[in-house]
Amino acid sequence: MDLQQVLRALIVVIVLLVAAVLLGVILQVATALLKFALKVLLILMVVLIVLRFLEMLRRRA
Repeated sequence: MDLQQVLRALIVVIVLLVAAVLLGVILQVATALLKFALKVLLILMVVLIVLRFLEMLRRRA
């Protein structure tokens, strides 16, 4: 292996490490957003159930 091949392999390894770090950051952000989205979805479902219940009570009266 000559010096050029060693440098090329080193650059490939560095690029792969940077890609792995970026993927980790993206996954952490996606996980945080997913947790937030699930909480919002749960709140919206509860509001929808309450509104349906109130509508049902209003129709009976």
